[in-house]
Amino acid sequence: MKKLLHQKFVPFILLAVILILQIGNFCHAFVFQKEGWHCDEIYSYGLANSFYRAFIERDHYLSGELENANQWVSGDVLREYITVQPGEQFRYDSVWYNQSKDRHPPLYYAVLHTICSFFPNTFSPWFGFIINLICFAVMQIFLYKLAKNMLKSKYLALLVCFIFGFTSGALGMVLFQRMYTMVAMWTVILLYLHSKLVMTKEKPLLKQLIPLIIVMVCGALTQFLFLLIAFLIAVVFCIRYLVTKRFRVFWAYGFSMLGGVLLAFGIFPPYFSMLFMETKSNYGYMFFEQYYLLWNYIGSDTIGMRFQSIWIWLLTVVLILIVLWLVSLPIQFLWRKSQRLKNFYRGIADDILKLPKQLKTSQGRKVFPKKLWSKIKACSPMTLVLVLIIACLTGIITYTVDLRSMGNWGGRYAFVLYPIIIMGIAALISFLFSWSRYKKPITAFWLVLIAAVVFTTQSTAFFFKKDSDLKEIKSFTKDAQCLFVEIQPRFIRLFCQMPFEIEDCAQFCVTYFAYSEKYKEEIEKADTDKPIYLIVSQDGIFQDDNGIDTVEIDENGTTMSYEDYLNTFRNMKIAKELTYIGDYDLMDMTYLVYRLA
Repeated sequence: MKKLLHQKFVPFILLAVILILQIGNFCHAFVFQKEGWHCDEIYSYGLANSFYRAFIERDHYLSGELENANQWVSGDVLREYITVQPGEQFRYDSVWYNQSKDRHPPLYYAVLHTICSFFPNTFSPWFGFIINLICFAVMQIFLYKLAKNMLKSKYLALLVCFIFGFTSGALGMVLFQRMYTMVAMWTVILLYLHSKLVMTKEKPLLKQLIPLIIVMVCGALTQFLFLLIAFLIAVVFCIRYLVTKRFRVFWAYGFSMLGGVLLAFGIFPPYFSMLFMETKSNYGYMFFEQYYLLWNYIGSDTIGMRFQSIWIWLLTVVLILIVLWLVSLPIQFLWRKSQRLKNFYRGIADDILKLPKQLKTSQGRKVFPKKLWSKIKACSPMTLVLVLIIACLTGIITYTVDLRSMGNWGGRYAFVLYPIIIMGIAALISFLFSWSRYKKPITAFWLVLIAAVVFTTQSTAFFFKKDSDLKEIKSFTKDAQCLFVEIQPRFIRLFCQMPFEIEDCAQFCVTYFAYSEKYKEEIEKADTDKPIYLIVSQDGIFQDDNGIDTVEIDENGTTMSYEDYLNTFRNMKIAKELTYIGDYDLMDMTYLVYRLA
């Protein structure tokens, strides 16, 4: 009895220990290492909590006139954008409205709004972080179940969970307060449910189809990429059911998957039009350049390896396979008489070495498609699913997203793939040593090596480290007035960064003061009894031919030295001083901060 209990509960205890260590690691990074915020994280809180106001700078993601500019605006506008106000708690109609103006389904924002509703007029970055921690824990539990079904080993499944949870990708995913952790969770759960269907010999029962429908609805309402993943899975399983002539199962399964999508459309009616919205998808001309970049993100975030060329990637994969084969030579020699090993090499010889000869004959050309189809039929449907998802999603992300403009944060679009890739690596190693009686210990050995590399290379750009004099400005902008001057037309980027940074300010103004004197009168209306800080974008400052810092002061290209430019503020009626405090980073922008009054 004790032995039975030991065997039954030890894997779950180990999984709990792994989860505690990983969540502790995330919390430490969140508290002590994360220094800044991405604009999309501000949008998460704004879209969830702002009452019938999707964006602070305009009324629609793609259109609308700029608002809250060239005038003094109360700091309450910033706070109200990212917090739930009294009387507006649990107003999911507002969340639905805001998301109809955005480009994402509403489930993540509804969950965030629910948490924030318990704390009206209060902002804390822990609200979104807690959602990611819970989704990560649930994802790990189902990743364990999925890996156990695919690898037929509880302890190999634990190693998969250990590796994934300590990857840079998992760290970035949990720190980044967007819907990516949630959609990755639904994806892993969907894969697990399908791994159970593979193990089901008879027709799926209602108790298996109902969870499938629920996950389809929730995943579809979290992010659009989930629909593509679900479609790829459904294609593999529908073909499998048709080939095996399980027609009743085909119809039951197909209607369950489709029903979940239709329910999502019904719950969020704008979904259908957003799904087919015309988007900028013209990056095909630089497809390979972007593809290298995407796999650099993936390699760095999953196995701690980043390369500049796809050919180096392919060479590395080949070298790893050769090393795997060389390391296994002593084992192969010991079991050289094993029929399984002979069959393994005989299969490779038949598939590769004899293929050119077979294709030269008409009979061989007729037989080849049948042999290929039989190989595909014999392959595990879950293996096909993993390969198909990775291949299709990387291609689609490459084609539809301008990764070159994303800086170090473009990998977020591939977050959903990271647990799938770790699972795929484990499945590949297990397959390569499938001929051995000791394939599980050998697979475990290689997974431990990968875990060591992953554990020692963990890092992420989603710390948003500040390479500036000032690490924060909230302490001195509290109850003060902030005059933001944009020399370059980047209103949107500035507005979506400000709420976290100066939410406690008395009032703020964003302007192109240098472009037009007509805003000077408005700026002079500042309250002279409160401190005024001038915050100038560094992006538009450049050196002329004489090495003098210069700015453009109008749209015709007229220039002025930066010193004279500052004098236009020094000579204003509201100015009492012009003292340089330091520079401050807002994501990928740097601002020069001065005390003006």
